Parts: sequence; C-alpha cells; structure tokens
Amino acid sequence: METTSAARPKGKPWTFAEAAEHLGVSVKHVRYLADTNRISTFRVGKRARRISDQEMTRVSKEGV
Repeated sequence: METTSAARPKGKPWTFAEAAEHLGVSVKHVRYLADTNRISTFRVGKRARRISDQEMTRVSKEGV
C-alpha cells in the first residue's frame, strides 16, 4: 500500500484512526502497538499522539 496519495499530503502525520484504516486494523490495536513501542509516535499537545509518515511507511512495508 502507498502511504501517500492526492488526498494525503506527503509528510503529514497520521492520526490513530487514519493509521488503523490504512493498516486494516482497529484503532484499539494501533493504540496497543504505540503503547508497546511497536509503532513510534509523538505528542501533539498534552494528550494527542500522531504517527509520522516515515513510520507509517515502515510499518506498511514490515507489517504489524
């Protein structure tokens, strides 16, 4: 799967919901992967976390 498209600017961080849809898993599973450091994330504000486009490319290639 390609992580960028006309609708998604290259380099734009992914929300957990976007990542889940792209990977074909639940948001809960993406949260689990992030909590167990299988997917690296960064904070946006105090609570929200995002996944970098580079990390999504890695995860798409290697699988979850």
